[in-house]
Amino acid sequence: MRLLARFLPLALLAALLAAGCGSGGSTVTTTPEAAETTPAQQSGAEGPTGVTARACRHTGEEALLLRVSGVSCAKGESVATGWGSKPECVPAPGNSRSACTISGYRCLTTVAGRGFAVTCARPERSIAFIVRRG
Repeated sequence: MRLLARFLPLALLAALLAAGCGSGGSTVTTTPEAAETTPAQQSGAEGPTGVTARACRHTGEEALLLRVSGVSCAKGESVATGWGSKPECVPAPGNSRSACTISGYRCLTTVAGRGFAVTCARPERSIAFIVRRG
């Protein structure tokens, strides 16, 4: 029994050293299909394959730099206009963030410089725009 008590800590230490103690710095993982993913894909910085955001020519005065993914520019304009008509969407004085719902889209607003950065989303659809502070 004493012999086991002496060698057990050594065996555990050897196993930890062989496993690397979690010091592996690998940034590439594989998916079930064995395709490699990049660090950007792992962090969620890239959208799903085949999905791209596109800029819309926005004629409204409310939003600048309107971008949509998975929806039409007309729908993006509609949501941006709806955002401007709901006072609860604008952060209260002293706050830097707010949230509201417009046409089924959950909109998150952040104070950004001289305006607001707004992102509205629902599954597989997103609308983003910048609004000047009035």
